[in-house]
Amino acid sequence: MSFGYFWGGTAGSIILGVMHEGTIIGGWVFLWEFFTNFFMRKRELQENIS
Repeated sequence: MSFGYFWGGTAGSIILGVMHEGTIIGGWVFLWEFFTNFFMRKRELQENIS
């Protein structure tokens, strides 16, 4: 995701603009999945311990 922010978004080409937006959106989706999996597994482990 940081790659997309450092890459910039002022490209003159539409294709580069779409690639930039795709990188940003893909980064957010990856972070969402990471945190969802992290907290779900943590909760499952706590349920197994209890």
